[in-house]
Amino acid sequence: MKSVIVQVSKDYMCLTCCEPILKEKEQKKEATSDLSYRFTAPYIKPLDREYMEGKETVWEVPKAFATMVHDGLREMKRPEVKEVILLVEEFDLVTSEFQHARCNKKMLNSIAVDNLKEILQEEVSKFSVITTTYGTPPKEIPELTSRAFAIPRELSTELGRRFTEMGLTLQKIVPADVAALKVARDVVYTYNKTVCYLSIDYCALRVVLVRDSLPLYTHTYRSPLIEAVDIVAQDRQLSIPEAIKYIKQWGLDKDYNYNNPASMRRIDQLRDDIVTDIVHNINLVAMSLDLNIDQAVISDYVGFFPHVAGTIKKLGVAKDVDVITDQFNTKMALPELDIDARDEQYKTGSYILFNNLMNCGDKYKNNLMVGLQPLKEKSINIGKRVTVAFTILVGLTVVSCSAFYAFLNVQKSMDEAKFKEEKYVSAADLLSKQADAKKKLEDQIVDANKLTKAPVLMCETLEQTQKQVVDKVESIGGYNLTYSDGSTDGTPEINVPVTGVINSFKEYLKLKENISEDGFFVIDNTINVSQSEDKGSKAYNFTLTLHNVVDTEEEQERYSTLQSSSAVSVETATEAATNA
Repeated sequence: MKSVIVQVSKDYMCLTCCEPILKEKEQKKEATSDLSYRFTAPYIKPLDREYMEGKETVWEVPKAFATMVHDGLREMKRPEVKEVILLVEEFDLVTSEFQHARCNKKMLNSIAVDNLKEILQEEVSKFSVITTTYGTPPKEIPELTSRAFAIPRELSTELGRRFTEMGLTLQKIVPADVAALKVARDVVYTYNKTVCYLSIDYCALRVVLVRDSLPLYTHTYRSPLIEAVDIVAQDRQLSIPEAIKYIKQWGLDKDYNYNNPASMRRIDQLRDDIVTDIVHNINLVAMSLDLNIDQAVISDYVGFFPHVAGTIKKLGVAKDVDVITDQFNTKMALPELDIDARDEQYKTGSYILFNNLMNCGDKYKNNLMVGLQPLKEKSINIGKRVTVAFTILVGLTVVSCSAFYAFLNVQKSMDEAKFKEEKYVSAADLLSKQADAKKKLEDQIVDANKLTKAPVLMCETLEQTQKQVVDKVESIGGYNLTYSDGSTDGTPEINVPVTGVINSFKEYLKLKENISEDGFFVIDNTINVSQSEDKGSKAYNFTLTLHNVVDTEEEQERYSTLQSSSAVSVETATEAATNA
């Protein structure tokens, strides 16, 4: 049966069709019970705001949601696909992570309900709830870690009805974390080592820390590509689908032809910010649990976000950093790609998460369409007694209110008891001190570079001012150089205000033209020219401001050349200034 996996971002939805490669009875002959699926290239469909009745998210308008998926399948030329699977991110769900004693499934469900009651402050029976356990630790470890997910039952029912009206079947609503946990637990080789698994796609970046196939920590971030697509769309004046297509063709690094240099700086800053945040959180968990991370494994569905692997390795989060592509050593079932997906340069390894999503159980398991059986408010008291609040980081338990109707306007009261334990406090203090020391060192390096860089660049700027202006005019009233390191706007530059006298307005225009053609300076838009007060003179007074922007690759190369050359020196610059 062909299915479509639907993901939702703030501005678009992503549709990926799939079908099993082998029939289930044939699959039994294989080494694994999981099925392999064949996937299409993702189809990016901008959200049609006209359908959304002024609502912020498509989740709030089930009719619009179903209509857009239906239209998307027609645009993909996949009208035969009828089964729909909604992949929902952590920030669009009510979630709770908790520790508990070993128990049966019925008891686990009771514990989950007790935890959710504290969060929702509402009748849990109004919500569809599922639970998943991270894994089974050795018997000497008495506690298990599990997670509960919930959405309003009214919402899941309404979504199912609206999809049926469009001739589609909403088969599953599955938290993406469930699939990510399965990958980290069953696919990534973690025997006798600690591994950080990262899954990146168009809608989210998911992090799972796992040891000996036992997940220890999980967290979801909004995909940095969401903002990157916006930056490219603005930079190139493209639509969202066009921007994504452009990124796939050209990537996002320095080889990409940015119209505005600030766009590249925004991309780099975006990557650095989210990777730094991820690394900080992982380090806190690792230090708290006294772990050394042996390997980071990245499943990059996008494949073109620049230097994520290199940045993670540079920050020292793990000894080895690997990106899953077409070659991946695992005994689990692997996905395949159709011809179009291959043509668009997607990789087999990029679909690891989706293939495991399709193997997360039948329609009754890990499915928020079904959830637990309708629950009564009375739960087994022992559930509360064995519940142990477990929060490693603020934000580990997430409640997202905007995604699901106004009645989900609730905020989880975080249980900080565990967070205040000495090992977590100590780890956070050490990381804070480490970050402070690193920042001081970085500032010192920047200051040291300025001491050598600024004079060299000033020398050349003085020389060019003499050559392009002073030598070309009747007389100079004065000029000075001001070096700005770019700490406020991110653009280092040297400013040169110049006043003087020129023989004619025509010569002034020629002077401006020559400066512009040379390209070393940018002339300020504000220019003052006036005829000399001497009635017998046809000369003109002028004031202009020149800018030498120094953060381009060309300027950096010039700086390197000048720094190693004896042709231009501080003494030369001083002499030029004196003569002027």
